[in-house]
Amino acid sequence: MVTECEKMNVSHEIWMMIMKIYNENLRTFSISLKELGLNPTHFEVLHVIFRQGTVDQKTIASTLNLTQGNITHCIHHLQKLELITIEKSWKTKHISLTEKGKQQLDQLIPAQHEMMEYTLRGLNCTQKQQLRDLLISFENTCKSSV
Repeated sequence: MVTECEKMNVSHEIWMMIMKIYNENLRTFSISLKELGLNPTHFEVLHVIFRQGTVDQKTIASTLNLTQGNITHCIHHLQKLELITIEKSWKTKHISLTEKGKQQLDQLIPAQHEMMEYTLRGLNCTQKQQLRDLLISFENTCKSSV
């Protein structure tokens, strides 16, 4: 029978493994983003706009769980790089990708997917599905404990 102490050690090990994998992949992807004048938050904002089309600043902030201040700074940076356009309608800023922004994502998204595939190369399809199911369960547990 597994003791409480052993459970805690396994839990700690799992957390450390998740953090290590996440940090290594983030560092690798950040290097390629930095060459384009971007960081992971910029990429996530662009990706939200890409998925949703025209979107307002508040939706981006809530989708990414970021403050309005962080989003405002990020939006201004992306606008300077000519990756997004902003149309103001009364108090709401409607944000969409420029053609340059779409082209940038057309390069970045496949590169990110390749990196993800490379990271998971040691798992077969069934194992990937099992891992996904476990992570969904884990995510739901985390959401319910907050």
